[in-house]
Parts: sequence; structure tokens; C-alpha cells
Amino acid sequence: MGQMTPAFGALARQLLAHETEGAQDPAELAEATERVCRKLYERLTKLIGPEGFSSLLDRPLHLAKVERRALKPVVADTTVASSLPNACTLKGLRESTQGREPGEVREDLVTLVGSFIWLLAVFVGEDLAHRQLRKTWPGVDFGEGVSDSEEAKR
Repeated sequence: MGQMTPAFGALARQLLAHETEGAQDPAELAEATERVCRKLYERLTKLIGPEGFSSLLDRPLHLAKVERRALKPVVADTTVASSLPNACTLKGLRESTQGREPGEVREDLVTLVGSFIWLLAVFVGEDLAHRQLRKTWPGVDFGEGVSDSEEAKR
């Protein structure tokens, strides 16, 4: 199936930087990652339902755990409150960041978020994935993705 490309890693960095407002603290990075997850859950469950989102999240989390060993204890929980908006918890994520260097934590979380975005693009296509990111974060400049003029044509 391939693997996440640097472009998806760059998108993940942008989202995390936006959500942390540039903060480097590992706990804040973990909180930002959960905010990204909740926002994506809220947007994507309208299209694929809670079960679809949960399935979509499980695979990139597994891939990220293989590449970034510190994520091994992290478990995605979208079932506890799947009928509620913003239901996405990454149990063990905050604990996995404790006592670690911010740069290492950031790379772990970029791998996780980037893998999710990459897999979303694999399943629904890059155009639709970019469109969903733009709708979720309208104030973020995603750079080389689908341009706003191309977006307007759809």
C-alpha cells in the first residue's frame, strides 16, 4: 500500500503548528493532536460515519506505532461517545510524551497525523481529502494542494 509521503508530513506539521500556536511543550503537542483528531472526526463522520472514521483511524495509528515506538501504548477511542460530536480520544497519548524531547514528540505526532491524512487521501482521493482539510481549517494555508480557484470549479 505504500507509506506516508513528505507532503503529508508537511500537512500534519502545519495542522499541529496551527493547533499549538507554535507551542513546543510535549503536553500541548498531545492536546493539539487530539484536537486535530476531534475536528477530523466531526467533519468526516458526516461522510463516512463513526464506524468508518474509527476504521480509518486504526490503520494509521498502527502504522505510526510501527515507525514511532513511543506511540505503542496509544489507543484510539471513538466508540465511547460516538454519537456525540468531537468524540475522539487517543488514550495514552499524553503519557507517551512525558519526559521526552519536544522534537521527538513532534515527529511522533506528525507521523500519526500525516499517516491519517495520507490514508484518507488514498481512500477518498487527494482532492477530496484536501477539500475536507480546508473546510475543517479554513484559516490554514495548505500550500501546494488543490488551489482555491480549482476548488471553486467543483
